[in-house]
Amino acid sequence: MKNIYKHRGRQFIRSPKGKRFSCLDFINEIVNEEEAIYDEHESPEPIFLGEFTSTGYCPCEKCCGKWSNPSNPLTAIGNLAVEGVTIGADWDTLSPGTMLYIEGIGERVVQDKLAKWIVERYDGKILDLYYESHEDAWNHGRQIVSVWLLPDEI
Repeated sequence: MKNIYKHRGRQFIRSPKGKRFSCLDFINEIVNEEEAIYDEHESPEPIFLGEFTSTGYCPCEKCCGKWSNPSNPLTAIGNLAVEGVTIGADWDTLSPGTMLYIEGIGERVVQDKLAKWIVERYDGKILDLYYESHEDAWNHGRQIVSVWLLPDEI
């Protein structure tokens, strides 16, 4: 190969533009370029989980029964429930802390747990979105939504 030559016992590569690299520098440059290309594309894509039934709940007794605590609505993992963030789910399907994107609704985090009878009724494919008011929870109604698992980096 014409572009590889020896000088003082070391191998060098001459680039098409005449620039001289040691073979080791050349390999490192290629590896760094490959890593940069890989890093650009490494960001994992959201994973489509399928269609789920979506309902709404609030901290009132009608929605939460004996776990009702409107003045301090804590989730099953001990976090304060926050509208626009908190959702309840079947923890055998979606573990606590799982970040989801729900079509038409946005990003939410699994922070609460659903009653066993609800999970069984929907085969674990149900999400309960937290609302601060009973009216908003009621108005959410029951919807069928497309759901994606968000990678931790997003």
